[in-house]
Amino acid sequence: MVKMKKSAVLVLTSLLLGSLFLTSCWTPAFSPDPILSTGYENLQDAKIVTITGKLEVLSNGTPTLVEKWESKSRISYTIVGDIGKQIIPKDGEILTVECIILTKDSPWQGKIVIISVHP
Repeated sequence: MVKMKKSAVLVLTSLLLGSLFLTSCWTPAFSPDPILSTGYENLQDAKIVTITGKLEVLSNGTPTLVEKWESKSRISYTIVGDIGKQIIPKDGEILTVECIILTKDSPWQGKIVIISVHP
């Protein structure tokens, strides 16, 4: 009887430890990767760049980051992804962001996804 209890405790302990090990190695089904949440999955190996610009929120509520905002050769980037929605209250501020340029529609327009915002 004592041998059976020890065996049962050993089996239960090994099952518990095995399940803890498996759950610690598990990765979640969702990815916090901003590229995946924007629909631009083919840019996984894209280069992260740093851009300083003035945040402007358009009349339709779309946030844009304007590089060279004081110049005639302004470059406006539409911000896609969740961080773009979160920084709308910073309208009019100068921001330095790490981002990925998703598209460059012309020399003066493009789309970016922001990875991080520096103060």
